Amino acid sequence: GKSARITTVGGQGALRQHFLDMGVVPGAEIKLMKLAPMGDPMEFRIHGYELTLRVADAEKIEIEDIMNKTFKDFNLKPFLNEALTEIGFQAPTEVQKRLIPVIKKGKSVVGQSQTGSGKTHTFLLPIFQQLDEASDSVQAVITAPSRELATQIYQAARQIAAHSDVEVRVVNYVGGTDKARQIEKLASNQPHIVIGTPGRIYDLVKSGDLAIHKAKTFVIDEADMT
Repeated sequence: GKSARITTVGGQGALRQHFLDMGVVPGAEIKLMKLAPMGDPMEFRIHGYELTLRVADAEKIEIEDIMNKTFKDFNLKPFLNEALTEIGFQAPTEVQKRLIPVIKKGKSVVGQSQTGSGKTHTFLLPIFQQLDEASDSVQAVITAPSRELATQIYQAARQIAAHSDVEVRVVNYVGGTDKARQIEKLASNQPHIVIGTPGRIYDLVKSGDLAIHKAKTFVIDEADMT
């Protein structure tokens, strides 16, 4: 069977409780064994158990395929797809399939995956997708525990921003860089996306030069190291 994710569970009273008892809840992943035409039951495997639901019950469950997604399935802005094509990203990785739809809905997530699995674009793509380029305010703050990691994220973000027809201001605030020059630039305009190490970002916020109070997205990369 193919993998899918439950998106909506309807029903009330005893039926809904029955679903909950089986672990049939929004966000749960299932293995579809059979999704036959009307009149036949739906069979799937969840938490190691094979279940068969009557059509009347199955109709109350909405699912989405999570295995065959492409980046186009995320309905990204055209320039984001162009940026992905430039770096040779053809299909989303497992962590991107699982988390990008959730992040796009504005939900908080904690993601864990191996190095090289696409974590950076997992949070960068939704950030750029939701960005209001016409706004002169910080909309996302991304912290990393080291200058090297922050710079890697910054370079990835800059590559994406370069494909936008409208200017997207992305900055990298890390220790060992010219703080006075950063403050001077902040006086004329605020960036859209702030990337950097916690110490330098905190210094700029504390001094009143960097205004992050309107930011709607906060990412802590390598949270276990921060």
